[in-house]
Amino acid sequence: LPSELRLQRRDARSLSSVEMLSRHITALQLQLSLLHDALAVSLALNRSLVLPRFSCFCDRSPDGQQPLLANQCKQSSAEAEDFIPFECPFEHLTNPLAWRRHGVELFPSHVQEQVPAIRVVVSSASSRAAFTHQVQGSMSASLPPAVQGERMAEILRKFNAERLLVVPWTSNGEPPIRTFGGFEGEHLKQRLQQLSLALVRTGPAGGWCVHCDQSCEQMLPRAEVDMRFRREPSRVCLNFSAFHLTIGKSV
Repeated sequence: LPSELRLQRRDARSLSSVEMLSRHITALQLQLSLLHDALAVSLALNRSLVLPRFSCFCDRSPDGQQPLLANQCKQSSAEAEDFIPFECPFEHLTNPLAWRRHGVELFPSHVQEQVPAIRVVVSSASSRAAFTHQVQGSMSASLPPAVQGERMAEILRKFNAERLLVVPWTSNGEPPIRTFGGFEGEHLKQRLQQLSLALVRTGPAGGWCVHCDQSCEQMLPRAEVDMRFRREPSRVCLNFSAFHLTIGKSV
């Protein structure tokens, strides 16, 4: 995550539940943007997607009835534990079964540690032709930022035989760099839109909801509830379809 979102666990203790939830929503939106672009890159290159690691600043209540905002974003059974922020599973952000139903093959993040990789560097100094060089003993390729999918496939064609390409979206805590610049062709454009709506913008199975009585609603800024949540009887749920999925900057 970018440096402004990083948080040590000892520092998390001083934040209120609402502050933790706000940070959590910002992190979810950024990471879903990453997931959207990673999905787009996998379509452009006709490759399977290796999941990144995800960070959460608020736990998830499987039944949507836990009073997380009364317990500093923790389930009641874990209130005394010091685990936030934490590396959260994929199912905290989306529904893995839906990805399988749509035929999108996923590999767990630890594959990156087991398979030699070409690291793709996104840089404004990139030449228009892909090149490789040694970076700390490993091979690296270069891309211009916000490149169209078809052009990306053309640039990286020389690496088709490589088992793994790693495209970082940020490094050393810097603001995210926009990797993907859209598709020119209608087929891939429509395919990405279809998958994004079905997989990235729907949230986890069962949603992400918290028990929210009158005192809870008073804690949440009204604008936050109206923009980011949908109201249900005795609880509020994140409205993933309203998330604005963009990468922070183009270099």
